[in-house]
Amino acid sequence: QPLRRCAQPAMIRTELGPVDLRRPRDHQVIKLHRERQPKADGPTTIQGKWLAQTSSKKKNEASDIDNTQFYRMGVMQAMMIASTKMELQDLSGKPTIDPETGMLRTPEKTQKYKKRLEEKLQSLQKGTVPVPMRRLSILQNVGAQSDFAARHQGLLKRGHKVGGLTTRWFALDGGKLKEYSTKMSMKPKHVYDLKDVESRYEFTGMKGISDDKFPEHWPHRVKVQLRDRPHGPLYLATQDARVAKSWERAVKMSKYLQSASDREALAFVVGRLAGSVMNKGWQALFAYFKEMRETKQLVKNLAMRLMRVDLSRGWTKARLVYLQNIESEKLRGEQKEWAAKFLKEKLERINTQTVRSPKQVRHSIISQVQTKFRHYRQEKIFDRAYPLGSAVATRLQQSQAGTTMGAAFVSVTRDDALHLVLNDDSRMLLQTRPSIFHGRKSTYSEVNVPPCQLSVNVSESFAMLSFSELDEEAEHSHLAKEGWAHFVNLDQISSVVLHSARARSEDDRPTLDPAMCRGVWFTINGPRVCWCRQLRTTLDSKTKEVRKDLVGATNPLVVGSALAKGERLRWLKVAVQVRSSVIPKTVINLEEEEQFFEGAEDSEETGTKGNPKERHVCLVLNLLGRTFRSENVTGESPVFPGRHEVEVPISYDEQALAALDESLLGVEIVEWSEDPQKCSTIFAGGLKLWKIFGPEEEREEIVSLAQTLNTSAGRVTKLLPLVPPSMGGAEQMLPAARIELEVTARVQEATDPSRKCISPELNGRGPPTTLFSTHRGAWFDPKLGEAKFLADRVANFIELSVMDLVLPETDPADPSSLFKYHVLVTCNGVHASTMPLYRAKDAWHQVLPVDSHRLDFQGTKMFLPLPPGAWCAHDVRPEIDMQIVRCAQSEDRTLTFHELINQNGKPGPTPILAERVYHATVLLQGLVVDEPKEGARVFLSKATAQKAVVSLANGECSQVDFPATLRINAALRDRDYVRLNAAGRGASNPLGHGLVLCIGDKAMLRVEEPLSYPQTELEFRRRCLPGAFDSNLAAKGAAPSGWSSPLRDPSLSHEYSDSGFEKLPEAPAFKQRNLPTNGEDVVPYKFVLPPCELDFLRSSRPGVFWRIADRMVDKHKKEQPIAPQTRHPLIVVDELSHLLKHVPCTLLAVYANDTCDVEVAPAFIEEWERHPDRHYTMPGSVVIKKFQDTSVGAMRSAPTGTGDVSERYRLRVVLREVPIGAVISVQPASFNIYDASFGSVEDAIRLPPGKLGNDFNPRGVVDFDDENFKAARRGGYAVHAGPVPSDAGATCLYEWSLHLHADSEDEMYQFVTALRQSVRLDLHQQLLRLDDWKRKSALSNTTMPYRSCLMTSSTGHLEVVLVEARHLKPPKVTKNNMDVWLQKPGQSATTLVYSLIELSPKAVFKIFRVVKNQDGKEREEELIYRGSKAQTSPDVSGASPNWASVKELETSGGWVFKSPAFDPHTSDEERYYFKIEFFNKKVSLGQVCLDVCGTADENRHTVDLCSVEEPFHNLWVPLFKEDPEGTGLFLGKAHIMTFWVPQQELAKNKHLPKKALDWRRHQLKPKLALSSMREHLDECSGVQARPEESSPFVSLVDGSHSRKDEEDNHSLEVHVQKRSYNPNLCRERVPPTRSEAYAVHIESMDSGIPYLECCDAQDLKRWRVFENSFEATDCNSLAVLRSNAIRGKDLDTISKLDDMFRLGVPRHSRKNIWCQITSAEDTAVRLLGGTSLFRSKYEELVQFGRQVHHEAIRQLSEDLVGASAWEHVDNANLMDVHLDRISRAQDICVALITYSRNEPDVVLKDYMKKDSKSADKTLQGPMRPLAGTVGVAYCEGLLVLAFYLLLAIGLQEPKQEP
Repeated sequence: QPLRRCAQPAMIRTELGPVDLRRPRDHQVIKLHRERQPKADGPTTIQGKWLAQTSSKKKNEASDIDNTQFYRMGVMQAMMIASTKMELQDLSGKPTIDPETGMLRTPEKTQKYKKRLEEKLQSLQKGTVPVPMRRLSILQNVGAQSDFAARHQGLLKRGHKVGGLTTRWFALDGGKLKEYSTKMSMKPKHVYDLKDVESRYEFTGMKGISDDKFPEHWPHRVKVQLRDRPHGPLYLATQDARVAKSWERAVKMSKYLQSASDREALAFVVGRLAGSVMNKGWQALFAYFKEMRETKQLVKNLAMRLMRVDLSRGWTKARLVYLQNIESEKLRGEQKEWAAKFLKEKLERINTQTVRSPKQVRHSIISQVQTKFRHYRQEKIFDRAYPLGSAVATRLQQSQAGTTMGAAFVSVTRDDALHLVLNDDSRMLLQTRPSIFHGRKSTYSEVNVPPCQLSVNVSESFAMLSFSELDEEAEHSHLAKEGWAHFVNLDQISSVVLHSARARSEDDRPTLDPAMCRGVWFTINGPRVCWCRQLRTTLDSKTKEVRKDLVGATNPLVVGSALAKGERLRWLKVAVQVRSSVIPKTVINLEEEEQFFEGAEDSEETGTKGNPKERHVCLVLNLLGRTFRSENVTGESPVFPGRHEVEVPISYDEQALAALDESLLGVEIVEWSEDPQKCSTIFAGGLKLWKIFGPEEEREEIVSLAQTLNTSAGRVTKLLPLVPPSMGGAEQMLPAARIELEVTARVQEATDPSRKCISPELNGRGPPTTLFSTHRGAWFDPKLGEAKFLADRVANFIELSVMDLVLPETDPADPSSLFKYHVLVTCNGVHASTMPLYRAKDAWHQVLPVDSHRLDFQGTKMFLPLPPGAWCAHDVRPEIDMQIVRCAQSEDRTLTFHELINQNGKPGPTPILAERVYHATVLLQGLVVDEPKEGARVFLSKATAQKAVVSLANGECSQVDFPATLRINAALRDRDYVRLNAAGRGASNPLGHGLVLCIGDKAMLRVEEPLSYPQTELEFRRRCLPGAFDSNLAAKGAAPSGWSSPLRDPSLSHEYSDSGFEKLPEAPAFKQRNLPTNGEDVVPYKFVLPPCELDFLRSSRPGVFWRIADRMVDKHKKEQPIAPQTRHPLIVVDELSHLLKHVPCTLLAVYANDTCDVEVAPAFIEEWERHPDRHYTMPGSVVIKKFQDTSVGAMRSAPTGTGDVSERYRLRVVLREVPIGAVISVQPASFNIYDASFGSVEDAIRLPPGKLGNDFNPRGVVDFDDENFKAARRGGYAVHAGPVPSDAGATCLYEWSLHLHADSEDEMYQFVTALRQSVRLDLHQQLLRLDDWKRKSALSNTTMPYRSCLMTSSTGHLEVVLVEARHLKPPKVTKNNMDVWLQKPGQSATTLVYSLIELSPKAVFKIFRVVKNQDGKEREEELIYRGSKAQTSPDVSGASPNWASVKELETSGGWVFKSPAFDPHTSDEERYYFKIEFFNKKVSLGQVCLDVCGTADENRHTVDLCSVEEPFHNLWVPLFKEDPEGTGLFLGKAHIMTFWVPQQELAKNKHLPKKALDWRRHQLKPKLALSSMREHLDECSGVQARPEESSPFVSLVDGSHSRKDEEDNHSLEVHVQKRSYNPNLCRERVPPTRSEAYAVHIESMDSGIPYLECCDAQDLKRWRVFENSFEATDCNSLAVLRSNAIRGKDLDTISKLDDMFRLGVPRHSRKNIWCQITSAEDTAVRLLGGTSLFRSKYEELVQFGRQVHHEAIRQLSEDLVGASAWEHVDNANLMDVHLDRISRAQDICVALITYSRNEPDVVLKDYMKKDSKSADKTLQGPMRPLAGTVGVAYCEGLLVLAFYLLLAIGLQEPKQEP
């Protein structure tokens, strides 16, 4: 209001000048326009929401006008009023520009235009002016409407006939002027080109224009003068001048815009110019509007703030809150949009991405972890907060750097070790010829080092543990670490014993080194040598010679064998009890001698400083490998409580106790301190056992325990003096200390020997290579002799690869019970076994390709060590005991966590004992090292029957009724092969085979987890279960109730690849899904069920195989009962009731009854405690010990809400009597860790968890200069130890033992941890080097032709010698297949015709292998030899080329093709073939494809060409060729020789030929010596087939060769004629000698039989193809086919028949084919009613003819005499065959003569009377000729014809066949 009162309105200063404020709008009253005007409407006031109110009012009036149309019309009318007012406002100011002319308007024109606008405004306000409304067009008419809209009315032209102006429509389009009759005309009437036209703009009143007048309302026009219209121009008339000028410009531009590109460029330029001008205008307008709007808003805000000051603050705050909410909503919307786009892109990418394998995913994850760790490390190093800096060394670096520690080394020399295990004969040979037993390799230093300070370190290659004595004063003392150090191989460490006895000096003097008083001792042991046997060194008093005598048991291995079998043994039990002791109080723990004397002087002067305080001491007792520690006591005469007992096994040999004579009873008095590192030994002493139980008087001669303890128990009391640490003589000034011991010993038998702890090696689970001695001479074989025995390659292991087990039919599967079987092999008590497999039920065959009588082990390997001295005896050879053991499967108990706690101390369920069902004794005699015996079958008898005896070398077996058959591959192996091969298999084996299971090592315990339904919906989602949560199932509780969990679909790409869905016929599409990060115990994904249990386990599938199989059987029975089938479809497992869980654990002890004790990992117990309702099948009994854990690690890992962590307890859960088959090893190399202070597992679990390892975590370190951190820089450790087993105690003699002293237990554990890691790294590096050696380049070795695969024992290369080819024929070209031949690549009419004229063939050799893809399809891979996939022979002219006759190839016998090196027996899924194809000028003449290993296909060869036993083969093979019509043709033959050359030459093949031709001559040598082959042989005179029952091959003893045909039990005979040797007939310049000529003919005769068989096989295949081709026709015989072809003039069929008969008829089909082509079969049917009476009629004719006296019969008899002289052979058998054939030809002639007789029936009366029986049946004699036929007249030619026809026919009954 105050602003309106001002005389002059307020103005705003801007850059464009002053601008007044917006004045208040005045309400405008108008009248809306109505098209139809149904009735008069009242005026309408334009104000806020005026149009909406008006339209709603009209709507209520229910008018017939569309409300939407009315609204649009009102808006358009208001906009037109506003635009008209704006134009009037523009005219009220300064002069304006006329847009039509571009010039300023004159005042007159301005007034005129203003008047017109005012009239228009009044009309719009009154609603009388029509409002233009644009209507929407239909999409399909948009193009046409736009075309019509481009047309203009105003084309004026004058006709040349009438001369009047005519008005037309026109359009300017692309430089053309198109004329239309009407606006809606589709086709133009005329089209004028505007290239060369003249145009001019004209308007009314313009001077100099033509006489043509302007039409009315069209004052403007464009004159267009065309050359096509000389009689007058065209006028383009319009009302608007701008339009006319635009037409003029368009016409002028048509001259220059001829092409479409020019027009497009012009349009682009115009658009850019117009756009830029428009853009500038709009930008200026926007800037002006923006400034005006901001100014107005600013003024408005200022006014409002001044007027509403009281509300300004609240409004400001509310506005800010509102803006903040708006921004958050906007951000949220953007995030939603971004998330939607991200999800869309991810889903699109998922659809196109490929499936990745688990290996690729694993590699990607590891790479990401390494990258993130690298970034983290760089950031921490930059911030100087990285805990593992340069001053911190890794554990491996620490082991290589080494440390100085007290040590002692005891070893057994090689000769001593061999003396302990060899028999008497071998020991005698060892003394005379020791070099035979000595190998080139040594695994340890054969020295004895007394206790001293040694430098101990691991070598740089991680292969050896080196130790050396250091002279600190020497100048180059560091060199002793490498060059002059003693060593032991890391791979030969068998065990480490913690808290072992203190090392003694060689003379066992009681000394105590002050530097070794504190800390602990531990011992590293090597392989075992023997048990209960020692070498005692004595000095002969007379000769002064050192003599070594064997003492102890007769059999050095009987103790280990009995312990492994659980058999009874004698046990020496020793008990020690302290009666009294004297421990003086004195200062003896000073470190240096000076300190001691200073303390003594001070005590004399003052009498105070030297007085020791009262101390706590304890007793440490070492006896027979055990260490006992008493409780702490005080006083000078303490009584140490406790009775310490130990027992060791000994054999039943009376002298076995003698091995323990020199065992030491050690006593140490330890001063206790609160700091464990300050505990120190102050007194020590010891006494040998033979002195304890021997006589009281002093004696140098040993009185053995075998004399004192064998008969009765011993009980003595001994006073043992104790010595203090030696201090250079100062110890003599100290008071004496002593202890009185009561020692009791007796020999007894154990009550339960199977519950005694044994080493895992004896059970077949530990490292087998560390069980026995490393000296290979212990396996000396006297049968090999001194020349053949190699000490570096001996048979100390037997490798058994179990293929399958076939049970007899008399042992059916029990449908109500389920058993699991495994193969157990034992040698000297040490055994090895396979993975137990379930025997399939009969019902499983409905869904799986399994057999209840067959268990497929798929080549599971077992390595069984042979004991030392196993081969020494001549009469007793090593043998192994093989058993088939089964165990019934039962439902194990399931425990929750609380039930597990309640089971503490209670006995477990009674284990189901395994039973032996089959057994056998396998003899190893005859096997050779590294020469496997493949496919050996072992027949095992029932356990109730006598044990079967089987020899692997020759396959002989004792008689067994209903045996079980075990198919194995066996080979004797050396130690190194076993170690690397077993570890290589175990590196990628999820079943644990090939890995070692050691005491103290981590392992996995397989248990079953019954799945239960989630209790909450949150748990349901976190487990990623498919479907929706069901509260009813959750209410039933967590106990297992038979619920099966549905499996989810594979979510990740590697899951889809691993599931096997790609193998399904209809594989589901993969859709990737992300698993939630908070997922917990995620349910497995669906997978394809493997066909057998072993594949199921190897692929680590979830679930239990036998439960899945039973469920699938039940499911299929419910859905559709199916019959057993051999080919089963793939089954998808979509639900599981149980999961197979792998629980981490630690092995503590192993027992002889195949059970063990394990400690469950604390992490699993904590996880189970968080989910106490989960059920697991925990085997064995449970022992739980609870400890209060206050370690830093326990506090750090305490979950939220624990409360006071100092009250937290940690559980040690031990499972006793667990089946060892349920424990899976996870390490390829390790060693056992024992603790001498543990007598049993109960002692082991009493140790607090904090003493098993440290809690070092570098991330939790804050102060890097802290001393505790510096001390813990060596890293964390966790060492679990078990009790010392019985076989590793005092009765066991090791090859070497390294006693080490550590300053603290922490240092000892650190050293053992580093040593174990070094052993594993050593094996890993050896495997890497082995893999690198296998991957060497094939061209690096020049000794081999090519190396294209990994070299194995069966690797070799094949040599194929092409000798010759016969009867090669070019393709037969006809009109029908000419086009087909010419369409082939490289073929032309010239080459084809040239190839028909002259034959000069060459052979192309290729070798390839056929492998199966993952989808099951086969593909071919060609092998490369010397850079080429094909080898080509030279051209040899002729249809029967002979490469052997080429002069350059005579030495090789033909052209030699060679293959690259390959292993033909790699797997059953790979097959190797080679192909030889013959070409003549690029035209194929035929090919042959052979399987190098043999196949059952009838079209391929069936001989194994890669056999080591038969490396050479001489073959004639038919050639196969496909004709253009697609049918196969067998034309031509090829003669090849194959020779297999193995990579590793066997000893028996060293003296055999090395080339194929030499092998050929080697085979012919015995045949050259035959007497029947001394004469020159001519070509064959006849061939006959007759039945033969002899062997398939018959030698050429009698001048004939016979080979058995397996198809019809016929043999082929070739008769030859002899001819004398005549050198004049030789065409060569130098004729061959007589022997050479004989050799050539014998070779040709020897090759003749395979050639004839090849021809016969070729003919047979060709006729089979021909018979298959005409079987589809209506012809039932060849005669009908030939008749129809002749009548129909089918020349192709006639030609084909002619070719078939010309090429030959196979001998097996001649009878049938000849009967068909001659219509004999039809005649027999027509005359006799069938072929069945033909034989009887023939016999009747022969019988009747022999009774008739006829001239022809007499002539026949005379001719027989001359026919018998047709053959001149000395062999009686051949002569009998010849006479038999003449007799058969005589019968044929007699039958023909009788059939053709002309005598009346009266002549037959005599014959009928002689046989009255036949007279009744045949009144008119035999058959007579038919009417109108002519009989056969006999002559000698008929006999000859019959004879030679019989040569080629093959008959089963030659005596009765015509």
